[in-house]
Amino acid sequence: MNVNGKLLCVSRLLKVMPWLFLVIPIFYISTCSIISYSRTRSFDAVEVGEGRNSVIVKLGAPSKIEMPDHLFVRYAATQCKTPCVKRLWYENRLAFDSEAWSVELDADDVVVHKAHWVSP
Repeated sequence: MNVNGKLLCVSRLLKVMPWLFLVIPIFYISTCSIISYSRTRSFDAVEVGEGRNSVIVKLGAPSKIEMPDHLFVRYAATQCKTPCVKRLWYENRLAFDSEAWSVELDADDVVVHKAHWVSP
């Protein structure tokens, strides 16, 4: 590639760069918001008393399953209380660990509590 060809490529790149700095953050924020909205709607459809399989159908596979001996400290400061024996965690990873949903299950894999975790 000759000098004129390289200058042309640099010139085109300089024209595109401002658009990238504008479009990429808009795309990121939009995607994060869509995940939050979609997950919240699915989460709101989960009812106390439902079984684990129903939760997974509505929310998908959990990001993490918290067992009594391993607290998931990214969001919770305390373990779930009896009758809860495990928590299913659903994270919005694009929110930089500031948003998650948890569903607590008892020994029969029935929902006993749920929570939406948001950090300021």
